[in-house]
Amino acid sequence: MSLLLLLLPFDVIGAAMAFLISYDELQRHRLGSRHARLEAARRAAVTFAFLAVLSVVVVLVLKQANV
Repeated sequence: MSLLLLLLPFDVIGAAMAFLISYDELQRHRLGSRHARLEAARRAAVTFAFLAVLSVVVVLVLKQANV
């Protein structure tokens, strides 16, 4: 369980990076600022969910392997 607590901050960092990259790209394509923020936030939420699930799977696999 402590490994999961170690991995979650990296999930948050990954989601923040996804937001920043998406927002920058959406701004370059001349979308409205509000629409760009909403879409970037949506992409960041999906990224965080994916990374969090992946972190849980890694913890469970390592726990099963008794590492």
